Amino acid sequence: MILIGSFLFLIIKFQAFLEHGLPSTQEKLLALMNKAALNVGGIVLNALAIEHFILRHPSESKHGPAYEKEMLLRHAYGLGYPEPNVTFALCRGSWSSPALRVYTPDDIVNELERAKVEYLEASVGVTSKKKILVPKLLQWHMLDFADGMESLLEWIYSQLPRSASLKRLIMQCLNGETKSPINKMVEVQPHESEFRYLLPL
Repeated sequence: MILIGSFLFLIIKFQAFLEHGLPSTQEKLLALMNKAALNVGGIVLNALAIEHFILRHPSESKHGPAYEKEMLLRHAYGLGYPEPNVTFALCRGSWSSPALRVYTPDDIVNELERAKVEYLEASVGVTSKKKILVPKLLQWHMLDFADGMESLLEWIYSQLPRSASLKRLIMQCLNGETKSPINKMVEVQPHESEFRYLLPL
């Protein structure tokens, strides 16, 4: 299901860029993802519906007619379990997006794990002033991984390979002698919506 969903997501994105051109801001990108759609088995799906109703597991209970439609869509096509690593499989075609990858049915769990680690290594950083740089994407989807910024930092640390120098730098910040409050230790990087598809080597 993740393979089909991420493939449809990509097809719709390409279709949207071809039909409407490249969006210049995050707001225009979201509007474009809402506009471009495909008919899948008689149901018209846009990129936002695929991402949020099919590939993401609901995090909170809501009510009303829109919620009932969402639940029908989730029941028919959605993942029946939370899969946070799908965040690293969805490339929106921007500088801040994860890399565009090909996933295979036989090894998708390992491939998603690899995509996650490579994204963290490429987008999380530590400055010379001992500030931990966290991408906006992780803040947007924080509840998939953690319940607050402190536990998000712990999650990031736990996902990095043991030998990663980034892991050591994060630990130095978290255990430093002049330990700052989390909100002063973390700098959330703005989302860069300029068009780019990054391909992994």
